[in-house]
Amino acid sequence: MGKWILENKDWVVPLSVALLSLVGAALGGWWAGRKRIGIEVLSKNRQEWINDLRRQVSEFISLAMDLSDEIVIKKLTTKYEISEQREIIKKIYKIISIRDYLILLLNPSEKDSQNIIINIENIITTINKLHNTNKQNDPMEIATKYSLKTKSHITKLTKSTQLVLKTEWKRVKKGI
Repeated sequence: MGKWILENKDWVVPLSVALLSLVGAALGGWWAGRKRIGIEVLSKNRQEWINDLRRQVSEFISLAMDLSDEIVIKKLTTKYEISEQREIIKKIYKIISIRDYLILLLNPSEKDSQNIIINIENIITTINKLHNTNKQNDPMEIATKYSLKTKSHITKLTKSTQLVLKTEWKRVKKGI
C-alpha cells in the first residue's frame, strides 16, 4: 500500500489533504455551532431569569408599599377589626411567599444577591413591627416612622436589584 501511495503521490497527497481539510472543517463547524447554540440557550435562560427577577421584585415592592399604607390607614382611622387583620395577614403571607421565591432565584454566594435578601427581610420586619405596634401610641408618629423605614428599605432593595440585573445583563451581552 505504501508503494502504491508513492507511485500515485501526485494525486493522492492533494486528495488526502482536501479530504482531511473537509473533515476538519466539518468537525470545526459542528463544534462551533454546538457551542454557539449552547451560548444562545444560556443567554435566553439568563434573559428569562432577569425578567422573572424584575417581575417578582416589582410585585414584592408593590405589595409591601400597599400593605404598609393599608396598615397605617387602618391604625389611624378604624378599630382595626379581626377581619381586617386577617386580610392583612393574608397579604403578609403573600409577600413572604414572594420572598421565598426570590431567595430560590438568587445566588446566596453573591454579595449583591445577599443585599437583596437582606433588604427584603428588613421590609418584612418593618411591616410586621408596624402591624404589631400598639394603637395607643401616637398614630401619626407610628405612621411616619414605619412609612419612612419601609420606603428607605425599598429604595435599598431597588438599588441592589438594579446592580444584580445590570451584572446579569452584561453577562448576557458577552454571551457567558
